[in-house]
Order: sequence, then structure tokens, then C-alpha cells
Amino acid sequence: MEDSLPQSVFTVKSCSKLRIITQCKNGPCPIIAIINCLILQDRIKQPAPDSVTAEQMMTQLGNYILKREIAHECTELLHAQSTSLEVCSSQQLLKGLDINVKFKAVDAFEFTPMLTLFDFLDIKLFHCWAPSSDDEEYEELSKLSYNELVTLLFDDKKEKLKIWYNQTASQATEYGIFQIRSKMKPGEIAVMFRNNHFFVVTFQNDAMYSLITDQGYLHSPELVWEELTVSCNGNSVNEDFLTKAQLLAIDEKKARELQEKLLKEAQQEARLSPQRRQQVKKPAAAKAKESKDVCFLM
Repeated sequence: MEDSLPQSVFTVKSCSKLRIITQCKNGPCPIIAIINCLILQDRIKQPAPDSVTAEQMMTQLGNYILKREIAHECTELLHAQSTSLEVCSSQQLLKGLDINVKFKAVDAFEFTPMLTLFDFLDIKLFHCWAPSSDDEEYEELSKLSYNELVTLLFDDKKEKLKIWYNQTASQATEYGIFQIRSKMKPGEIAVMFRNNHFFVVTFQNDAMYSLITDQGYLHSPELVWEELTVSCNGNSVNEDFLTKAQLLAIDEKKARELQEKLLKEAQQEARLSPQRRQQVKKPAAAKAKESKDVCFLM
């Protein structure tokens, strides 16, 4: 581990069942996404309740990589482990990763040694910037990467590509989100790359959600996940994937049930005859008297 690792401190958001690492707008999202993903998968310990440093995250990840048992004959995995350790010991995870998506599939990326880390950790990596087969430019787009597309945008003959690029400026399509859903099992945790940012995502209740790691929501336990949409305005839910409206409805139901219980008890007592009420009260009064008459030997 390099001595020059930044000592940035990141606040931990504590919910009733889990803790997640939050970040400022321009924080080192690759390492935070990876650590949060491993936490949610119960593969590493949750962080301390207050804060964690960048160096602590890098050390924890490096130790996790080292502890993975690999048979000596598995040279491919041993090489992947070595490459992953190199990535972890560099500062790239703190500064950001150079990722070039390929439009042919939501799990297609141009290979770099950095991506070996996700493979070695068995963390699925997705993007949601994929054209539908119904798109007029699908055939051409499916052969391109993002970097290749950008160079073609300056070609006057590629006007339709420019239109598609501008229409999908959020780097997401409905088809792309649908494709991610088709590749994930309910409850599965993965990482998604979008707009130069890494997010933890999950498939729950027939919808895709991204983990909210913005430090501005540190004290908002009802805002843990946000539904993944093209327009980035999906519903927010808590750690149990309940919306604020659903939580209010649950609280109101509990309040009604308590009120009904108290009313029922009052009605039952009112139906008792005065003599019966006196009989009910006598045992309690006798018990209270007995407690006063008890003496203790010292």
C-alpha cells in the first residue's frame, strides 16, 4: 500500500440494519461502490458507525483480495489476483477509473486491467446505455464503443447517430434498464457505471434501484435506495424498499389498531356490572395489600 494514499474521511450512514459509506459529489466513487457492494453482500464487515478513511477502505479491500484461496494450478485466477492487488495499491480507485462502454450489451466494456478487479471480486458491472434492436441505428451502434461514437459525432454524415446520442444524454435507455433487470436475480447486488459515476444497484420488487450515497441524505433513513429511471427521478425508498407514503400508512395502521384495542377494552369494561367491576378490582387491591404486609429478614 502506498504511503501517499489520501487521508480523506467519509461519513458512514447508519440505518437500523446496515451501514453504508457516503460521499460528496466528487468523491472517489469506484472504491466506495465496491466496498458498499461487498458490505451489502455480507462479504466484508460493516464500517464503524461514524466514519471511515480512504486508506482504511483500500486496506480492507486489499486484505479481502489476499485472503481469497486460489489453487496453485489456477494461473488465470492467480494473475487476476495479482492484477487486482496492483489496482488496489494504486490510487486509481480513489481518482476514478477510465471506463469505455460498448453499446452492444449492458455488460460490455472495453477491457482494461482495472476491470479485472470486478471480475476477480465476482461483482457484476453494468451500464444502461444500450440501444434497442428497434432503433434505426442499432446495427451501427452495436458495433461501437463510447469513444468510437464520440469521434463519429463530428462526421456530418452521421446525423442519426448524433440524434440518438443527444436523445440518450442521460446515458440510460429504457431498454438498457430492462436488460440489466433480465441479467439480475431478485435481491442481487451489482455495480453500475453511468455518467462517469459508479453506483451500487439491486433488483427488488420487480424494479431496479440504485444506492443513495450522497452525504446530503446522511440523516434521512427513509432515503436509502432510488428507483433507477432514465430521467433520474425515481421513487426513493428505505432499506426495506418502502416509500415514505408506505411508511406513513404503516404508522397510521398501527395507530388505528392501538386506538381500536383501547376502545375495545373500554367497551368491555363498560359492559361489566358495577358488582362485577368491584370483583375485578378486589384481587388487584388484595395483591397490593399483601405486598405491603411482606417483611424481609435482614
